[in-house]
Amino acid sequence: MKLTAKQEKFCLEYLVDLNATQAAIRAGYSAKTARATASETLTKQYITDRIAILQQETINKTAITIENTVRFIKEVSEEAREIADLSNALKGADMLLRHLGGYTADNKSKVETTVQWV
Repeated sequence: MKLTAKQEKFCLEYLVDLNATQAAIRAGYSAKTARATASETLTKQYITDRIAILQQETINKTAITIENTVRFIKEVSEEAREIADLSNALKGADMLLRHLGGYTADNKSKVETTVQWV
């Protein structure tokens, strides 16, 4: 289905901050009804399909992937550890544990995770 100009703008604006209400406002929908309009718009399959296509295009252009991001966090954390910047080394380890599902909702470790520093 062909999107209207407003719907296309909504999809593009949604990618900015993943805030549907603000995307609706920036796309030109009424600020008074933006929340409802955004919610309704995101229930349409052709809208979510278009957003997925735009997200994939962004990934392809920037080469930002979960794998690359995790690798970057690991490298920065290791560098921080080497220069005794323990605060940032711990922050990196925490980010990796969160990504790997190392915490439950109550922030207690739910799995034993081995981190090997090279």
